[in-house]
Amino acid sequence: TDSGDANRIGLILMKMEDGASMHPHRTLLVHHLLPGSADKELCDWVLDARPKAIEVLANEHSGVLSETAIGLVKLLEGAPADLAAIQNRIGGNRQAGQAFNQCRQAMLKGGDGLVQADRLDKLQSSINNSSLTGVELRLFYAVIDQLRFNRAIRLLEDHSIQSTSSAISILDGLVGTNPRKKIVDSIRQVVLEHDSIAIPSFAEWHRLHAGSSAWNKIIFASIEEKAEKYESAGRYLREASKDTSFEFENRVRLGRRALIAFAHAGKYSMAVEMLEAQPALQSAITGIFQLYLHVCDDAERQQPESARRRLLDWIADTEIISVENDEGEEIERERTTYPSDELDLLFTYPNSRGLPKDMWQGRVRAAKRGLSNNRRSQRSQLEDRFQGILDDEAGVEEIEAVAREAAELNPTQGLMMFERAMNSGKFSINQMKALLRIQNGIFRLNEATLPIRVRRKLRHLTLKPLILVDTNLLIDSAKERIGLLLDQDGGIETNVQGSFHRTILYKSTAGVVELSVPTAAEYEFKNMMGNIERVRTLFDDVWMDEVEWVEKVTRSAVDKVCNEVLSDFNTWKPISNPETDEEVAEFEEKTVEFMLGHKKTYLEIVSSNYSTKVLSKRTKIGKDAIYPERGDRDIMREAAMVANSMHKGIGAVLVASRDSDFWIVRRSLEETFGFGVVRTARELSQWA
Repeated sequence: TDSGDANRIGLILMKMEDGASMHPHRTLLVHHLLPGSADKELCDWVLDARPKAIEVLANEHSGVLSETAIGLVKLLEGAPADLAAIQNRIGGNRQAGQAFNQCRQAMLKGGDGLVQADRLDKLQSSINNSSLTGVELRLFYAVIDQLRFNRAIRLLEDHSIQSTSSAISILDGLVGTNPRKKIVDSIRQVVLEHDSIAIPSFAEWHRLHAGSSAWNKIIFASIEEKAEKYESAGRYLREASKDTSFEFENRVRLGRRALIAFAHAGKYSMAVEMLEAQPALQSAITGIFQLYLHVCDDAERQQPESARRRLLDWIADTEIISVENDEGEEIERERTTYPSDELDLLFTYPNSRGLPKDMWQGRVRAAKRGLSNNRRSQRSQLEDRFQGILDDEAGVEEIEAVAREAAELNPTQGLMMFERAMNSGKFSINQMKALLRIQNGIFRLNEATLPIRVRRKLRHLTLKPLILVDTNLLIDSAKERIGLLLDQDGGIETNVQGSFHRTILYKSTAGVVELSVPTAAEYEFKNMMGNIERVRTLFDDVWMDEVEWVEKVTRSAVDKVCNEVLSDFNTWKPISNPETDEEVAEFEEKTVEFMLGHKKTYLEIVSSNYSTKVLSKRTKIGKDAIYPERGDRDIMREAAMVANSMHKGIGAVLVASRDSDFWIVRRSLEETFGFGVVRTARELSQWA
């Protein structure tokens, strides 16, 4: 135990009957220091053993570890820890004490839990020269590793190339030659949740220690994506998406990445085959991306008529007209039209996404030629003029002239012309400012008639996203605040997604987003916070003193936390009149229609999480009790209604949620109702 050899300690405990309960401190020591290359049986044992150890430690205050070691383990557990005791232990080394004190400030109440890279380097150097040895030294290294990992996570919240590169450099350093299992698991999660996070040392580690695992395929897929070897990346991801050891949600995530990789590689048949074999992927991507894959596949297989038919079906518009029958009577008849300006919009689809465009644009041009007998609309003619001007690299005045003319016919088309011009990369900074100023003026004239679901495409305007905050993020915030009731000294964040609620609040305080708690989420949150026993279950996986819990987490203290959380996450209220019963009924019908359209996906969600508890919360539509619970359906409906409104100053509606019922179908929700779903700070950074 003194040496901190987690592998040997774990093997001994695993062979003992009830080893975790008899030796809880040693069990947690193994959990945090076990190397990533440890035997799988031992890794599985410690995963099951940790909750048993925490249950015992809730009522046990002494153990075989020193006070310093216990404090360090608590830090790694994300539990309130006695940081002063740790500082006293290294106080003999002045530099180590100063460095730790600087780090400590970040973990106190009000701190952000993050430590600057130079301070971490200084702390590590000082600890190397301190009197710490054995288990205390190993635990201190583990704490520093966790702090470095948290810094990498924060850097990844920013989509900039520099921040991403810095984060990858940190993660690469953490892998080293013999990473701890916790670091391996954490970095795996990062690679799973973030596209193209390529860490060469991690790929090499997997080749040596986990070559046959699905994780090896995912890690190598990221390397191939980064090198733009998309077909190889797609094959790796496709295989990993079939591995049932992953949760259904993650299999869908991997499958979606595979489709995108195949599209970039021009391997459309492979993508179409995946779509047909895995129906849930149809809910995970937009309809227009599916159209792109099918049309390009048709073109590649020399089936131009099939491609043309798909494009025309997509733009087809049915209207009711009055005609005279043979007897001279006026009757109503359906007529299908094919607006050529819709084909103009489809033509540019691959441009902003960096997808191969030759096959797609060739088929769209062919479809337009087939409509040549139809009189081209003025909107379509303006689109041609705009594209010609943009291709000829004309100036601001020419762009303004055609965009203003288009805006008089259709404000959205005119505003989007400015957006496309600014995204083209063909204008100087001063020209960009001029285009934005003109676009802003046209938008202000038309704001009252433009629904938010349309404005979400106008990314250059200074409009705020409105974030509807789901219950799980409110609970994250409440859990953090209740933890501080137990101890003002903070712990280390140990959840890859655990800081998302703080990011949302930070952006709200900075004035770049508006926040609102949907009625259903508020009801669910209040219901949970009203039951102290349910609140206690939030800390089932946290090492804490049961006596302190009873003394400090009182009914009044929890009520105060509940009210503070709801107040902080509610910064926006609609100015206009509340929705009518007719509007609610209309959008309820639309959300039901949406869910029925994704029946196969919801059936798979239920099948993959099959349990009596899960089934009891699903709602019934028709004969199938497989659909999201009532609260989630209400949030979906509320988001759709707000996205269809014209509230001033709001540029997009986003639901912040980690719920798979939202996330798996998020692209379809986006396309159908015009609101997005975000569940990480990195996803939110694309909006604010």
